[in-house]
Amino acid sequence: MFNRYSYGAVVLLATTALTQTWMATAQEADAPPATTDQSAEEDRVLGPVVVRGQFIPDEKRETSEVASLIDAGDFQLRGDSDVAGALRRVTGVSIDSGGKFVYVRGLNERYSSSLLNGSVIPSPEPLRKVAPLDLFPTSVLESTLVQKTFSPSQPGEFAGGVIDIRTRALPDEDFFNIGFSLSGDTETTFSEGLVHAGSTRDELGFDSGARDLPEGLGQVLSDGTFNSLPLAERNLFSQQLTDDANTLVVQSTDWIEPEFGIDATVGRRYDVNQDLSVGFLGALSYSNDWSTRVAERGIGEAVFDTTTNEFNNLRALSNFSRDVTTNTIGANGFASLGFDILDNHELKFVAFGTRSTDKQTQSETGFSNDENNILLERVEFIERQLWTTQVQGEHVFDGLLGLEVDWRGSYSEATRDAPFQVFTSYESPRPGVREVVAGSSIEFSEIADDSTDFGIDGVLPLYFGDAEIELKAGYAYTEKDRNSESNSFILQDTLAENVRVDAAYQTYLRPGTQALQLGRSNNSPAFYVATQEIDAGYAGIDAQVTPFLRLAIGARYEDFIQAIETRAARNGNGIITPPLEEESWLPAATVTWNFADDLQLRLGYSETVNRPQFREVGPSLFTNTETNEQFIGNPFLEITDITNYDARLEWYFGREQFLTLGAFYKELEKPIEAINVGSGESRLVSFANIEAAEVQGVELEYQQDIPLRDWLGWGLLEDKDFTVTTNYTYSDSEIDAGASILVLDQTAIPNLGSLIGSADGTILVDIYSDIPGRPGVFVGPAGIANPEDLSIQDFSQNFFTAVTERASDFDPNRQLQGLSQHLFNLQVGYRDDNADADLNLLLNFQSERIRSVETITDNSPAIIEEPPITLDLVYRRGFSLAGGDYSLGLKVQNILNSEYKAFQEASGEEVAVDVYDPGTAFSISLSRDF
Repeated sequence: MFNRYSYGAVVLLATTALTQTWMATAQEADAPPATTDQSAEEDRVLGPVVVRGQFIPDEKRETSEVASLIDAGDFQLRGDSDVAGALRRVTGVSIDSGGKFVYVRGLNERYSSSLLNGSVIPSPEPLRKVAPLDLFPTSVLESTLVQKTFSPSQPGEFAGGVIDIRTRALPDEDFFNIGFSLSGDTETTFSEGLVHAGSTRDELGFDSGARDLPEGLGQVLSDGTFNSLPLAERNLFSQQLTDDANTLVVQSTDWIEPEFGIDATVGRRYDVNQDLSVGFLGALSYSNDWSTRVAERGIGEAVFDTTTNEFNNLRALSNFSRDVTTNTIGANGFASLGFDILDNHELKFVAFGTRSTDKQTQSETGFSNDENNILLERVEFIERQLWTTQVQGEHVFDGLLGLEVDWRGSYSEATRDAPFQVFTSYESPRPGVREVVAGSSIEFSEIADDSTDFGIDGVLPLYFGDAEIELKAGYAYTEKDRNSESNSFILQDTLAENVRVDAAYQTYLRPGTQALQLGRSNNSPAFYVATQEIDAGYAGIDAQVTPFLRLAIGARYEDFIQAIETRAARNGNGIITPPLEEESWLPAATVTWNFADDLQLRLGYSETVNRPQFREVGPSLFTNTETNEQFIGNPFLEITDITNYDARLEWYFGREQFLTLGAFYKELEKPIEAINVGSGESRLVSFANIEAAEVQGVELEYQQDIPLRDWLGWGLLEDKDFTVTTNYTYSDSEIDAGASILVLDQTAIPNLGSLIGSADGTILVDIYSDIPGRPGVFVGPAGIANPEDLSIQDFSQNFFTAVTERASDFDPNRQLQGLSQHLFNLQVGYRDDNADADLNLLLNFQSERIRSVETITDNSPAIIEEPPITLDLVYRRGFSLAGGDYSLGLKVQNILNSEYKAFQEASGEEVAVDVYDPGTAFSISLSRDF
C-alpha cells in the first residue's frame, strides 16, 4: 500500500504535463502565435515536469526489498504443478533432489521460512523444519513471493529468504472449471516395476486398518514393557503383526499404469448492495502418480595408509543395484469465503488441506562389507498431511489519516504417519530364491506438528511537505508443538531357510530364541515432545524522502524459547533438556534510489538468526530410507547469528522487460550443518555448529520481448509475441570449521543415554577453535549444579573419558552443504493472441553441490550430487467446441533424459553413491470453463 499516494503524485504530474501539452496545442491552433517572451514566461511558470519509472512494475514499487514474484500466469506458462517445481525457475533458487525443498542463494532449506498467506506453517517431515513445498498445488494459488532481503515485518529466522505462498483471491465473477490430465515417463509407464499389496483403500491414500498395531501392543509400547514380556507373548505379537503377508512381501509387476489427475475449481460472487460483496472460492484435486528408479547405490570409506599414517585412498564399502517403485496419491482441498465491506474493509476465511501418500516398494542386490549376494527388501506406506484454517482482515480508516490495519490468525496441523515400514535382509540368494532370512525389522513412526499464529500490522501514512513517511508497527505470536514417536521391532536369530519374510515371522521362529525385540532403548528414545514460542514486535519507518529516493529502516524484537522432553516410553519418565532461550534485536535498513529513467538501485543491510529445529536437537534416532542414513539430534546446538548485505541494480526498459544485477554477502556465526559421525553402509548423522561461514554471490536476471515482427516484417507475426527470460546466479562460500572437535562417549556417563542416544555410543557435541575457558557445551545430567557454567576442563574432569578431543578433519576449502555455485534458467516463449496459444521451452541447470559432508571419524570424503539438467517443453491452447470453452495442455519434461548422480571422490578414485535416470515425462491435460 506504500505507493498508493506516491503513485497518485506521479500520475498527477504526468496528467498535468499531458493536459498542459494538449491545452497549449489547442491554443496554438485557435490563437495567434505567442511571442518569445510569452513562451519564456510560460516555461518559467510551469517549469519542467519529470516522470521516472513508468515501466517499473507495481510489485517492485510496493516493496523496498529484493524479491521475486511468480503468479498464476507464470504457473500456467511453465506448466509446474506444485510450488517446489515452480520456484526452481526463480533467480537464486534451486531445488533438492527429492523435489520437495528449495535452497535460496546456496543456503539449504533450514535457512528459509515458509509462510501461507503470511502465517507460519508446520512441517510433517521428521528431518525438516519447513513444510515440503510439493504439497502445495499451483492450481489453488494466486502467487508465490520469494523475499531475499529481511524486513522487520517478517520472521527473524532469515538467511536465504522468506517464501510466502498466497492462495487465490476472491473471484470478480462466477466461474466453474474442471480438468483432467494423463501422464507417464520412459522409466516407469508400461514398464516392469515392484509393488506390494496393502489395504483396500490404498488407492485413496488411506490405510483401512491392515497396518494397525495389534490390540494391546500399543499399551505395551506406551509402558515400555515389551522386551520384558515372556517369549510366547512376543511371538504372539509377531504373528499378529504379520498375519497379512500382503503388507510384507515384495512382488513384481509386468507393467505400471499411466498417471492421472482430476481437479475442479468453482467461484461465486454476490454483490448484496453497493456497500457489501460476498465471494466464495473452492477447489478439489486428486492425483495418482507412479515412478520407478533403477539405480546404482553404494558407499565408500577412506582407507588408512600405514606408511603415511593418513586416510588417503577410497574403497567401495558396499555396492547395490537398486530398484524402487513409488505410487504417490495426492489430494487437496481449498475453500475461501470473503466479504468486501464499504470498499475499505475486507474479511476473509480460508481453509486449506493437502495430503500426499507414498506407497514404496524396493529391492537391492549386491555386496556389503565384502559379503556378496545380499538381497535387501523394503516396503513402506507413508502418509503426509497438512491442513490450516485462517482468518484475515484488511482495513483502511480514512478518518484516522488513512491508517491501514491488517491482522491474521491461523491454526495449522501437519502429520506424518508411517504405520508399517518393513526391512528384510536375505543372505546368499539365488535368482528367484530367498535362501536365508538374516534379519528383519518393522518400524512404526508418527509425527504431529501444530502451530498457532497471530499477527497484526499497522501502517500510518504521514506527509511533511514533499516527503511521504509511513510509520509501521506490528506484533506477532507463534507457538509450535511437536509430538514424535518411533518404534522399531527387530526379528533376531531367525536364520530361517528357504522362506519369505512373512513365513519367518509366522512359523519358522526357532524355539527358545528371542525372536521379536523392541529396537528402541534408553540409548535411542522412542518418544519426544517439543515446544517453541516466539513473541515478536517490530517498528519501522518507510519514507519517500524525495520523489526518487526511498528509505526503509526498522528493527524487530523476538523473545524465543524452545524446550524438548525425551522418553524411552510414552508413559515413562522423561528427561527435559534445559530450554534454549534468546532475546534478539534484529535491525534492517534498505535504500531504493530511482536515479535515472526506469533505473533504480537497492541497497540493504540486516541482522537475522537461524535457530536449531526440533529434529536437530531431538535425541531419538530416525532412518532416512531414501539416503540410507540414520539421524540423531544434538541437544548442545547453539543459535546462528547472521549479518546480511544486499545490492541490486534494476533497469526496466519496457513493460515487463527488465535487466537486473544483484550482489549479496552473508556472514554466519556458528552455522548448523549435518555432520557424519560414523561411517559404514548405514551412516550416522548428527548436527553441529561449525565456527563460522561466509556466503557471497551475484545474480543476473533478464527478460525482453523479441521483436521478430519488426525484424522480419512478416504480416503473419502481427499478433504473435516472442519473449526470452533468463537468470544466472553465482554463489560461493567459505567455512571455518574450527581447529578441534569434541566427541562425547555417552556410555561412560550414567543416565545420559536417554538424553542423547546413538547407535554406536558416540555423538559429536561441538566444533570449536579454542579449548581453554570455553563455557557451556554440555547440558545435564541431573545433579550437576549450574552445568551451563562448566568449562571444557570441568566437563572432562567430572566425566573422565566422556569427552575426547581430536583435530578437525573438515576440509577448510569446501562449500557449505547444499550450495551450488552455478544456477541457470532459460525460458523462450511464444504467444499467439488470435489462437489463444502459448509455447514455452524451459531449461534449468544446477551445478554440483554437497549432499552429505565428510565423515569426521575416518576422513571419508563428502557425498557430491549432480542434479540433472532439465529441458522442458510446455504448450497450451484454448479453443471453443459445442458452446464450451476448453484449454488443451501438452508437456514434455527432461527432454535430454539427464541423469541424477551422487558420488564420493578421493585420490582419483570414485564410488557411485546413487546414480539413476529419472526418464523423460509426457503429459496431456484438458480443462473446460463453465
